[in-house]
Amino acid sequence: MGYAKVYEGNNFNKEEGVYELDILGSIISAPHDNDNLFHFPAAYQRLEEYVRHHSIHKADEYNILDTKTDFIKNPEYKNASIVQAYFNPHRSIHFKNLMDFSTGELTFRTNYRRSAFGNKVSINTTATEITCYQYLGMTKIFGVQNVLPKTFLRSAIENDTALSVIQRYEDTKDDAEFFKDFINKTDNGRSSTRIADAFGLKITTIALVKKSNSVRLFLQPQEVLKPIGESVALLPREVINKQTQTTQ
Repeated sequence: MGYAKVYEGNNFNKEEGVYELDILGSIISAPHDNDNLFHFPAAYQRLEEYVRHHSIHKADEYNILDTKTDFIKNPEYKNASIVQAYFNPHRSIHFKNLMDFSTGELTFRTNYRRSAFGNKVSINTTATEITCYQYLGMTKIFGVQNVLPKTFLRSAIENDTALSVIQRYEDTKDDAEFFKDFINKTDNGRSSTRIADAFGLKITTIALVKKSNSVRLFLQPQEVLKPIGESVALLPREVINKQTQTTQ
């Protein structure tokens, strides 16, 4: 434990880490009064337990996550409210996300596994586990606890299915169809649903950010938090496709 590196600003030098962070260690936190964040202690504590459960039951994978994740406080010295996390254990595995605690938005910059030949590289750690770990570290670096984002931003989407859904929405302007298709049919939407669920949140609406192929997802707290190990049930993709075909 305690291997994640924390850097300051644009001084992102692998040999000059500012300090090492124990993601599951205690911190001295300061109150953060911000209406753009959910103050949700029960969900935050559940998130921390989710990460702790991962560290115990998948210890080898957690160790890779712990040793191969870098955090940057105030990237490029532009905004002291931003913390960025980057997990890059292999040249074809990239999970770069950032949290802006002033706006309450968690941005997914790059999240993929792929090889030079277009095939996915297998790692057993899921995108949900990676994001929960990263977000917990972000809060402790920023010095806050018990808060959660109010929005996700899927930034500069490149997934073909998601781009197709975005294009259809631009043609039809059908908000309900856009929400259903993005959440159920795309990797971005399905992953976001799982991550929100692990945070104790749910996605209520989405909005296209024009000219950037980005989608903003608006969140609300869950009324009843699930036990650790129980996750949201998603409709299988083949069922979605069959339903779509029968309604056309």
